Amino acid sequence: MNVKMETAGPVTIKIFDIANRVVSKETMNVKAGDNILKVYTSALPSSGYRIGLFDASGRQLGITDFNKL
Repeated sequence: MNVKMETAGPVTIKIFDIANRVVSKETMNVKAGDNILKVYTSALPSSGYRIGLFDASGRQLGITDFNKL
């Protein structure tokens, strides 16, 4: 996942299932500028998901949907 950040700091990546329940959560540090973040989805069953990026205070920075086949 390519993420552009204005400031450096910790972010949390959350993956939500179709019922909007968190099925995966990981916190990592990012730098200002471009960041390539690896999100591991191999353990997830085939379905539709939503992935969200949150700052240290829990504010949503971005969200998108994806399908795992």
